[in-house]
Amino acid sequence: MLAVVTESTTISIGLLIVIAGLVLNIILNVTGRKRADEAKHLELEKNFVKLNVKLDSFTASFVSLSKELNRQADRTEKINDITIKTDERIKTLFSRLDDHEERITRLEGK
Repeated sequence: MLAVVTESTTISIGLLIVIAGLVLNIILNVTGRKRADEAKHLELEKNFVKLNVKLDSFTASFVSLSKELNRQADRTEKINDITIKTDERIKTLFSRLDDHEERITRLEGK
């Protein structure tokens, strides 16, 4: 059998080629988008990991600073206690000095 090629069969073959090209283009476009979406998703994950590492570093620094501030507060409280005790001792000493001066004045007056 011989295939007869007429104008209508040429148009039909051309139409089939165009349709096949469109289908192939759509398939490639959809898979390309999936790959692009996967690449974007992977990039987002990388950025989240970097951000998480930075946040962990910030948290560790914050905890370290918090501990240091607590130590400084304890030291300040101890120094404050020592200062209060020293002030009380100085007041006691001045009171004793006043008592001694008063005695000396009374003894000299006699």
